[in-house]
Amino acid sequence: MSGYIKKPNKSVKQLFYGRTKYYRKSIRARTEGQVPHANLVNYHIGEFNLYGKVNPRFVPILLDKNALRTFSSNMVANPQERYQAVHFVVRVFEQMAAHFQKCAMSGRIRAGDPFLSTLKVHKAYADPRREYDRYFALLSNTLKTEISKRGIKIITIDDFMTALMGILPNAAKQIPFTQVAYTKSKYCSSRTSGLVIEIADLDYNNDEDKIKFFYNSPNWDFYVQTCNSFGFVVDSSAPWRLMADLDSEIMLNSQRGEGIRTGVIGVMTDVFKSMPLAYFDRFERDLYNLFLVMRSLHTTVPTICAYSNRVSPTILQGPTYTFGQFNSLKSAHYYFRKYFEIRFLEEESTFTDARKERLISDSLDLIQVGLFNTAIQNFEIILNKPFDYIGSLSYINRYKAAKDAYEREHAGDLRQTQREILREKQRKRRP
Repeated sequence: MSGYIKKPNKSVKQLFYGRTKYYRKSIRARTEGQVPHANLVNYHIGEFNLYGKVNPRFVPILLDKNALRTFSSNMVANPQERYQAVHFVVRVFEQMAAHFQKCAMSGRIRAGDPFLSTLKVHKAYADPRREYDRYFALLSNTLKTEISKRGIKIITIDDFMTALMGILPNAAKQIPFTQVAYTKSKYCSSRTSGLVIEIADLDYNNDEDKIKFFYNSPNWDFYVQTCNSFGFVVDSSAPWRLMADLDSEIMLNSQRGEGIRTGVIGVMTDVFKSMPLAYFDRFERDLYNLFLVMRSLHTTVPTICAYSNRVSPTILQGPTYTFGQFNSLKSAHYYFRKYFEIRFLEEESTFTDARKERLISDSLDLIQVGLFNTAIQNFEIILNKPFDYIGSLSYINRYKAAKDAYEREHAGDLRQTQREILREKQRKRRP
């Protein structure tokens, strides 16, 4: 027996040792063969999990669909499907696939390998909105079940928000609510970045197939080395998954061919946009849809009869709202505050309650004077700092650099903005 994981019907102990054996094999593979495989990495470790999901400030990002290009029909496993990736990635992959085909025809590598002689795209770009829609549907049902377990009846929007904010503090860090936090989580596929291509459609949990079809393939060394030459990183946990190395020379040249700024920072700036800014338009809509799932159509309340003075049950019908009616029940200020509060629940941070409130208050002041984008973006820049906290020296230095960069990018009278915020605060203090 190989000892690798093949089927899930094994004991926890067998699964643990089987997966440990596979990880050891994948680690050794970095140094085995003719040359070291520096581009063989585990995407789930360290910063690779966030690659293509966040910008250099760790704020979640969303790919601009205008940057997508469709693979040629002869490059895909199923010609009836339409597979896409970022334009410069498609170009380089098709060059690499042509190189594999030539080497197989010339006998340099073994022809007929199931996956490593003729490269075919089995999976590529996954629409992040559709992925999140599916996730949010499951999340909604989970929250509904939890509400039912607690015996909570939701009739009004206040009932709904009280119940939701009562559940999220214990759940949001593991099970994110907003698409902003979802993008950074393990639930969000790396393929939403448009920088990842999969050349097989195998079970991610079947370690035996990974060894059989990839690590033990006679074309394995050639495959990893060629991927490195063409600017692709191979995922050791799923060796058919390739991620574009944005700073590799061949990828840089391909980026120049598209007329965009190059490298990680250039691509993140020109090809991606801020997820928080793109998401907030649907935040209230998500709350409304969740309300429809979690609400009770009616509830029973005790009432006292004015004539007999007896207590009797009365059925209270829940109101029916359109989205417009639901949206108008609370002010925009209310929904912005709830967004900020939920985002704090989703992220690991060292913020005190006072500092949280100060950041929320400052952000709301910016929104009050019409600087919506500035408020959301600056809030997320501060919140998404992985190691810094307000008051630390590194935070001060990094925040100053971010602030200076933002001021250079967005010309305008910031002094006037500050005066408006000050006037708004003074107005609030007046009796």
